[in-house]
Amino acid sequence: MINKEISRYERIYCEFEKAVRNEGLDFADDRKAETEKLFAEIKALGGSVCAGSKSVVLNRRSKACDHCRTGDGAKTFIISLDCNRDCYFCSNRNQENYDQKINTVFNIKNEFKSFAEKAGKVRSVAVTGGEPLLYPDECIDFFRTVKRHDRKTETRLYTNGDLMTVDILKKLSGCLDEIRISVKDSDGKYDGGELELKLLLAKEYIGHVTVEMPVLPNSYGEMTSLLDVMERCGIFSVNLLEFLFPWQRPQEYRNRGYSVKHRPYKVLYKYDYAGGLPVDGSEITALECIRYALKNNFKTGIHYCSLENKLTSQIYSQNAGTKLTPYEMFDEDDFFIKSAKAWGEDALLIKDALDRMGVLYYFFDESECSLEFRVKDMELITPERAAEAAVSYCVAEHSGHKYLREIHLEKVTVKGADNEC
Repeated sequence: MINKEISRYERIYCEFEKAVRNEGLDFADDRKAETEKLFAEIKALGGSVCAGSKSVVLNRRSKACDHCRTGDGAKTFIISLDCNRDCYFCSNRNQENYDQKINTVFNIKNEFKSFAEKAGKVRSVAVTGGEPLLYPDECIDFFRTVKRHDRKTETRLYTNGDLMTVDILKKLSGCLDEIRISVKDSDGKYDGGELELKLLLAKEYIGHVTVEMPVLPNSYGEMTSLLDVMERCGIFSVNLLEFLFPWQRPQEYRNRGYSVKHRPYKVLYKYDYAGGLPVDGSEITALECIRYALKNNFKTGIHYCSLENKLTSQIYSQNAGTKLTPYEMFDEDDFFIKSAKAWGEDALLIKDALDRMGVLYYFFDESECSLEFRVKDMELITPERAAEAAVSYCVAEHSGHKYLREIHLEKVTVKGADNEC
């Protein structure tokens, strides 16, 4: 029975895989064992593996990254999608109404005022693009407005640094807390010498200088050289991002031999984030870079942010505050609402074990012979023999009223008494 329930989601995932292959890209082999080994090494060296292995932190990361995880009181404003570069890996073409937005400069000051009224306490805001410094006066005016609203609000600017000048930095110095500089050119390459000049210039005027960049697969040598430059410059932090295929320019990815990461989404859903799909090898290279920094006693903060880490704020905003039954839980790692389920003979075996343990929190549907119970009880009970169950992943949605929608089932085995040592 459980296979029938799970097969619904497997069919949906097969359709998703077919859509990716229709774009001309294939999926890589499963490299979970290699990734888990790197996570274990990083932990042993003193790095912090966070959010269910979706994020890694060495030394420190921006406060804005903490705010981004839930999205509470935090917002990033797009001033325009106009840019002085044309990077093949840019995800902006995924944005709705891209052709219009690339020719529009938005009134982000008014957008901020509306956001602040609704949010109450504003913890952090950012301006991104395109390239925001194509419109320096508007950016400066925006950040001054934010600081007049509340000096404690964290402000940051995303820029490729090409248009950064002393005059602009001086004007931003009183109202900008963090500048995040991308150091890749339109082909994804790096120039260490130019980077050093940019970082040292920005450091003169802005309190927190962060380099933020996607990690190309198999770029370990280049990346460690860049990390050495950043450590030498003494910047605040580095954000290593998982490299993505943005459903655009697939030929560019095929020409470079890239493929999509095996199982790019653990839980398939209609996510708002338009970044794309993770490319195989990016996460492994990022983790190898963090291991390098740990072994070389880096003082710079380094944060690895996976695609799935970027998706958590949406799930949090949908699920936070949802009234739960006694057998449902809000998972603090990924923010999905979860419960355990079983059907048929497996349901009867597990129900009997719950009853023997005196567990009261479950729902048994006699007509369907189905059982829903707490995930944590799977670790406590021992049915007479092993039974199959599934962890249900749900999100709260609205269609006139709020309701829970199941979007994923993950098969698990509940250990039976005959399996005990």
